[in-house]
Amino acid sequence: MRSVFVATCFCLFGGSNTHAAIVTIQGIADPDTAYYERGSDAFFRMDLVDPPPRETQQRFHSIADPSVTFGSLAFDGFPNDERFRFGTLTYDDSSVIGGNGMAQITDVNLGITADPLNPSYINFGRWTDVVTTIDAFSGTISFIGGAVSSIDLTTTGSLFIPTTGVEATGGFNISGDRFDGNFVSTVGFGSPVEYDLQGTITAIPEPSSIALLGVLGCVSMMRSQRKQ
Repeated sequence: MRSVFVATCFCLFGGSNTHAAIVTIQGIADPDTAYYERGSDAFFRMDLVDPPPRETQQRFHSIADPSVTFGSLAFDGFPNDERFRFGTLTYDDSSVIGGNGMAQITDVNLGITADPLNPSYINFGRWTDVVTTIDAFSGTISFIGGAVSSIDLTTTGSLFIPTTGVEATGGFNISGDRFDGNFVSTVGFGSPVEYDLQGTITAIPEPSSIALLGVLGCVSMMRSQRKQ
């Protein structure tokens, strides 16, 4: 499997034997990644784009007849197109020796609709005030030659939309270098509302950004420790 991605940093908290490091997770969503409001017969999907000059916009379509579009011409379901940013995973790197090994994931800072490190970076353009909550998680990160070779992550949680009161429950998972997530609501505006996403975890393209994100992650973790 090809090497995956990511920003990494090492933090050793004073007075503790805990070794913690962070990876930042980004991905490229598949063409069938979509958002549905089934009660309103409305959805947008990554591969359903407007004709020029709006060829980078994914507007609302009718579920019954996808050839029908509606809503504001300015609306864009995926403002950053297929480039998704999900947040960070914290792991115990004490078992990674010489850049090789498997580490247990100890914390998840996840955002499905927007990057939790930068909330102005939007994955899904509908209801941008969505709150992602992770109720449970488990998983590992594998390293070969100092690089992440694969991630295995399972989570359960919810997406809450304060402006509508809608709560969609489900999970987000990573296997190897592939991610998938599905969250569905049962009551509320447009229900069932569904977020359906899948794709490939990818590398952060700029080394300077990698270093900066890694340092910021460590600083944030140390501040949290001080407060505690």
